[in-house]
Amino acid sequence: SNSSAASDVYKRQEKTYEPMKGIIEEELSAYIVDKGEQLGASCSAQVVCAPGEGELPVPIRATVTGQLTQGQKQDLSHYMEEELDIPREAQIYRNEELP
Repeated sequence: SNSSAASDVYKRQEKTYEPMKGIIEEELSAYIVDKGEQLGASCSAQVVCAPGEGELPVPIRATVTGQLTQGQKQDLSHYMEEELDIPREAQIYRNEELP
């Protein structure tokens, strides 16, 4: 019946969503760290995704940890917003030294 086919598709999507979410979070975090390095800042980044359109993982929060100058923060914020679709209000900076 149709209903079981629909639920199969949903289950399959659910199975792929978690790994995909993990991959996207890791990739976006790596992009932020790389961009930080280009700007001369050593930082770590943690991106959190949630289901967006079509159940695709979209970034809803990015936490950047490291001692960045105001200029580096501005450049990194702009990069996250323009290139990674992470709005400024979703960006959190923690001004701490990396271990």
